[in-house]
Amino acid sequence: MSGNILLPPSPNWFMCDSVDCRSEDGLMVTASFKSIVVYHVTPDERLPKILKMIPYNNKKVFVVRVCPNANDPDFGHSVASTGEGGEVKVHNLHNGTVTAHHNHQQDSSVNGICWGSVGDEAVVVSVGGGGRMIVWQPKFGVHQMFTFKQFKEISLVEVNPKSPSQAVLAADRNIALVSIKDGKVLTMLQGHDYNVYCMKWYPGEESSSSPFTEEAFVTNSRAEAMMNTGKRTPKPSHKPLPNEGDNNKDNWRNNNSNNSHDATPSTGPFLASSDYGRNVLVWDLTAKKFVTKFNVPFSTSGYKKQTVGKDKGVDKQHIPLAWHNTQLLSSTIRGELLNWTLWPGSAKYKTLHHLHSRVLYTIHVIGDQAITTGQDRYFRGYDLSIGSHSFSLPTLGGFSTSLSFCPQDANRLAIGSQENSLRILNFGGEIPLQTLTVWQKIKGKIYTLSWHPEHEGRLLFGTASGQVGWTDTATGHISSFAYYHQKSVYKVEWAPRVCPQNLDKLDNWCAYSFGDKEIVIRSPSDLMADPVVWRSLLPESVSTKAPKDITEFSFSPDYKFLAVGAFDGQVVVYRCSDLALMVTILVVRKSVQHLLWQPTEPQNPPYILAVGSNEHKIYIFHLDTILNGNVEDEVLTQAAGELCGHESRVVWLAWSPHNTGILASASYDHTIQLWDTNTGKPLVNYRGHTSRVFRVEFSPLDTDLMYSFAEENCVHTWRPSLQTYKTPSDDNVVLKEYKKEHEASSTVSEDSLPSRQAKEKKGDGNSNKDEIRSDTCVNVNSSSNSSSSNSSEVGSNKKAAFKSFFPKMHSVAAHKKSFHHLIIMNMLAQQQAEGQQGQGTEKRGQETITNSSEEDLEEENELENVCEDEATTKERITEVSEKYKCLLEKDGEMASPDSFSYVLNMYGSLEQMDSLLADEIQVHESKGNVSHAGLMHCWRGSLDEHITSAARHKKLTPFLVAAAPHVSFKLGQMACEAYADQLVEEGDVIAGATHLVLINKIKEAVDILTRHKYFREAYTVARCRLGYDDELRATVIKKWVSCSIYDGNYDLAATLQLSEGWLQEAARTLSRRVDPGSLFVAGQLYKAAGREELAQAMGTAALREAALRQDFTRIEPFLAHMPELNWFRAIFCCLQVLLHVLRKADKQTIFSYLIKSDQDIEEVENYEEHKDKLSKRKKQDGTGSHGAARASGKDERSNEKKSTDNKPWELGETEKQQSDNTQTPQTTNTTPQQQVEENEGENGHQGMTTENSPKTDEAIPCEINGECGGGDVLEAAEELETVVERVRREWKARGITQDQHNDIYKAVTANFSTQQLPTSLKQLWLMVSVAVTEMLLSPSPTHSHKHLHTALSHVQAWGKADQALHLTHLLLPKGTQDLSSLGPAFVSKDGTDLPCIKTLSWLYHVSELSLLNSHVQSEGFWSAVQAEGNQGMKNVEELTEAISTKMGFQATSIKTLEESNVDVSAEKINGATSVEVIITHIEDTNTTVSPSTAPSKDFKLPQSKMDLLVALHSCLNGLKRQQQQECPEQPQVEGSSGFSSPKKLLQEIVDKLRSEGSCSENELLSLLD
Repeated sequence: MSGNILLPPSPNWFMCDSVDCRSEDGLMVTASFKSIVVYHVTPDERLPKILKMIPYNNKKVFVVRVCPNANDPDFGHSVASTGEGGEVKVHNLHNGTVTAHHNHQQDSSVNGICWGSVGDEAVVVSVGGGGRMIVWQPKFGVHQMFTFKQFKEISLVEVNPKSPSQAVLAADRNIALVSIKDGKVLTMLQGHDYNVYCMKWYPGEESSSSPFTEEAFVTNSRAEAMMNTGKRTPKPSHKPLPNEGDNNKDNWRNNNSNNSHDATPSTGPFLASSDYGRNVLVWDLTAKKFVTKFNVPFSTSGYKKQTVGKDKGVDKQHIPLAWHNTQLLSSTIRGELLNWTLWPGSAKYKTLHHLHSRVLYTIHVIGDQAITTGQDRYFRGYDLSIGSHSFSLPTLGGFSTSLSFCPQDANRLAIGSQENSLRILNFGGEIPLQTLTVWQKIKGKIYTLSWHPEHEGRLLFGTASGQVGWTDTATGHISSFAYYHQKSVYKVEWAPRVCPQNLDKLDNWCAYSFGDKEIVIRSPSDLMADPVVWRSLLPESVSTKAPKDITEFSFSPDYKFLAVGAFDGQVVVYRCSDLALMVTILVVRKSVQHLLWQPTEPQNPPYILAVGSNEHKIYIFHLDTILNGNVEDEVLTQAAGELCGHESRVVWLAWSPHNTGILASASYDHTIQLWDTNTGKPLVNYRGHTSRVFRVEFSPLDTDLMYSFAEENCVHTWRPSLQTYKTPSDDNVVLKEYKKEHEASSTVSEDSLPSRQAKEKKGDGNSNKDEIRSDTCVNVNSSSNSSSSNSSEVGSNKKAAFKSFFPKMHSVAAHKKSFHHLIIMNMLAQQQAEGQQGQGTEKRGQETITNSSEEDLEEENELENVCEDEATTKERITEVSEKYKCLLEKDGEMASPDSFSYVLNMYGSLEQMDSLLADEIQVHESKGNVSHAGLMHCWRGSLDEHITSAARHKKLTPFLVAAAPHVSFKLGQMACEAYADQLVEEGDVIAGATHLVLINKIKEAVDILTRHKYFREAYTVARCRLGYDDELRATVIKKWVSCSIYDGNYDLAATLQLSEGWLQEAARTLSRRVDPGSLFVAGQLYKAAGREELAQAMGTAALREAALRQDFTRIEPFLAHMPELNWFRAIFCCLQVLLHVLRKADKQTIFSYLIKSDQDIEEVENYEEHKDKLSKRKKQDGTGSHGAARASGKDERSNEKKSTDNKPWELGETEKQQSDNTQTPQTTNTTPQQQVEENEGENGHQGMTTENSPKTDEAIPCEINGECGGGDVLEAAEELETVVERVRREWKARGITQDQHNDIYKAVTANFSTQQLPTSLKQLWLMVSVAVTEMLLSPSPTHSHKHLHTALSHVQAWGKADQALHLTHLLLPKGTQDLSSLGPAFVSKDGTDLPCIKTLSWLYHVSELSLLNSHVQSEGFWSAVQAEGNQGMKNVEELTEAISTKMGFQATSIKTLEESNVDVSAEKINGATSVEVIITHIEDTNTTVSPSTAPSKDFKLPQSKMDLLVALHSCLNGLKRQQQQECPEQPQVEGSSGFSSPKKLLQEIVDKLRSEGSCSENELLSLLD
């Protein structure tokens, strides 16, 4: 852990052995909640130094004992402990690991442990229930168990430090001295009137030393006179109460029969013990008696304890003890520290300090320092040598809940905790950690804090009980507002009043609090006034759009805007002056946890908002353009940045006050992450916490200091500069263990006591005074880690499987989610056709009461229209389903119109509902489900017919019998209602609710059904029996919707909302899904509701998701329904072209990046169609796909390949064999979808292939890849074109003209962010496509250069050479000297001097060099070289042609070379020197090929040494030309990472060539030169 603990957890209460010290080296350990804390106490330090905090496996630890011998070679660095579960452990203090453990207490509690020794071996003695004592040797893993049957439970054990094979045990009021070697009872000590609480051995160095002063041996005259006269001291007539006999010297006696006192010195050893009656006894173990007994006063300051009634018994009073030299230290129940001077039979005390305000539990002495802990949660140090206070260390008894620095005084830090108290720490005082604790009048755990921006020292707080108040930190006075919140208050904040024209009676600064899903406003000048509900101030046009389930709010730094977060992830921003809705953010999908504006100067705020939620992402929004422009009701569907890396929900955010753009986030994954929001990079990750992290804050004074706390009762301070981790780790063992424990058990509270502590709350047990003997049971185990556990079998009452009451409905609706999408579109069309848009079903079920003749006439008219309505409905369903068939899944089938009609009947008219119920009843009766059919008859209202039929067929059930009362109507109602309650209690909710329906208690029945989540049944009952009660039906729908959303069934929730006419709510629910179909349907719902801006936002999101998933079959149909988004077609075309070029790249060795002009980029979208076309062409030419290439001889690569009918992502047997032989990059036998899922499942760039693995096929995130070889899939065409040319041609073919470029450019730049970092391959190429589209559409060359720079920054941020190779060669398919492929914006005299072109050229050559390096480092390359005999090219013609082609020059003849004195003999042409000379000669004598006739600069992985030398020299010459242009070695591009320098790459290649011995030293030196 690279951090420190500022406030440690406090030791456990009610136990004297929860703290242990070792004076030898100043070590102190504490048992603190669920951890062991290790301290180092020295006189030089002003505070104890916290060395380590050891987690106790998410269980509470009770007792700790450090090994008393620091020089012990085996356990001098160890501490023994016990806790929940009765397990005894030995921990290593250096690393916190458990070195040994046992659980031999046989499922009983362990109350005390202590170190001892048997022979020369260290042992751990543990005692507990059943009178058992276990002596365990942790070194060898053996143990002995001794059982004392006269003791029901042993509470304490203390080993004699002078004789470590003996120990004293405390059992109730008795103390026994036993041998831990054989378990024999050596001495029994009886004298306590109450149960023993603490025992301490006198640590005299010499055996003859005594804790009594010299005055102790003077004869007591009064006692001697009574002995001489034979008189005995009269016994008291009643048992002395704990408050009697304070400091009475004469109140002593001997523990012998004659009650005589021997004036000779006692020899010891001595033991001091205290009980719960405040009695302290000092024992002489040799004499087997107590020498002194005295009673500790209640208080030395005049405090008088109230009289305790007889019915309440005697309170437990804890008196800890400690020895300092010959002085005995104790405490009072008021927290005073006393120093006792002892005489035989009496004692005097002196008060040392009264620093504690409550009772003490432990006292320990290290050197001359007395360290005390008590109920006030403080460690207090007192120097006994000089009599002064040395230190005060506050601790935490519960984990912190809030953390806030004072804005006026940065040295003051306020901490709220679960202890119902506030702690204000002052770092600027003379006393370290000077702390003010405020707890009076605070009711509940403090959840939130807020300092007043102007009034210094005024601190606002909110508690778990709904209390809202503020305290003055100077006086500690609490002022509480009138209660309004019924539950917890999660957020408070000081801010100026909103809508000042409506709140003119309130103060300028008001207290805002959030709880019960509401934000209320209070005035600090009128505490008892009713608060103002924030929602009531919203304008009428805005109130309908306000989120209902609010979870968070936050004011901007200048208090001009208010951001509100909701449970569904929606974030809305209001203007504070009039609460006008400024912007609605529809990006976050889950509940908002924290909203935080970036702090800036109030004069020019940038309005940057960070959002943390139940998602693992953090969203950054730049709202300055919207808020400064005063544009109202804007919709934002994309974040400016997404910070990905956490593995669980993000609950708190903190902006750095020192460095702009630095953000800290706290997460439930046990870590804290620092981000650079300017680049989106993770900076450092802090893993010092062992549980869920709740808060993190930057120090306002120190730029390199952070404060944080988690669910572990301590506050950490740490420095980001010292952290070594960058992001949370996937193999975080602590997180996985915590999740397992958290699922298995609930958190243990501070007040839950073990058996030993629970006994304190009971009455004292009677001591057994019979003769005590030891019944020894010896068990020896050979393993120290062995433990026995008995598993108990627990019977489980499982409910019978519930059969659906709507089997036909479930059978019809058992389709994929596309079926529900079509249901929603059909329902929307039905409502629009009926003219009920916006009104839902408000008029359903209304009936007009008329006379019988009019009703009959209406029924006849309705029957006549049934046939016509059914035909019209089916036609409409068919039309709508065909119109939106694009919503179907790829493997889905269109349902029949009857299926759609049947589901729609559920939400249609009453007649349709009646028809549906009749069908369901018929299904039940056909299957023999008589009970279900009877219940549905009752819902339908046709029970009389069903009862008659059941009676005729002798199929009556208890329900039917109960429904036919024979005695009286009143009795029948009473019995039916009682039977309904009984059925509900037994778990038969449906039958119970139906019995209520029988007696017309419809609302009660609906309420029972909804409470037990039988929503469909409740909806049916409400519709059929109370069809006129729209409020009841709406209530059922709302609860049904809430439950469906909670379960993640957003489709059903949207269907229900639309059935009630809640179009916007249904759209918002569907928008929480991220699949394209759901987003598209959400947009159509928004469009039907008249929210055009939201409809376009959802449509854009649907198109973006479809493009990101490369689900191209949906984009064109979506655009056909959303013509206003036709600008997206430009991105779509560009993405298609890029992926088409990537798919046709050679799988093995050659990458080609030009497109045949006659090849359709869409013909490989469907593999089966592509396969059919390929087969047809094979039949036509008779030679297969490679026939033309072989016949013409134009494509040399086709001779190395064989056609195959395998799928594009699978290798044929021939290809596999060739790939295995050469070890060149090859594909895997997984589908592209599986590859992408594996890639996206990993963190960051790890989903990519490594830089040293140029795996073309895996690196392309496409759903389908082309067949092998550029130009091998389809027939070779005579004309080739670049990517830019093809994109522009595709735009023109799809109706995108030059006049539209400016408008499309504005739409693209407004809807796509450039500040994100790619997290998957698919996202990378979508972002590249957007950048290329913007580059081609840019209105000016400057903008084009900027967007090219953006595209390059994406691949650099990805950090993989293969993707950089693809992009650079896509943009420059003819080489770096030909910039015409980029368009006219880059063709100029100074084009090569542009920074973006320099970066492009550098990436072009470095990516090639990087792939060459990875290829050379592979064993496959050298296997191929060895197989070919390392001969390379046979003659100089091939060599010069290859070099000229590679460099883009015209071919050079042999004659020209000979005239230049170039050795062209066969023996010399394979050398690197000749290659270099030829290249130099070609550059000097030849001219470059014109752009129109320049060949494609294909990149080919070398298969021989000569190929490698040619490729290396070509790449190095390109880099030399770039250096001559004064281009830096590596351009500084935002987000660049993962690329090595050319020098490093070349050196690695040379080192490999040298190690293989395939080149001479001169050849290698020529490469380095």
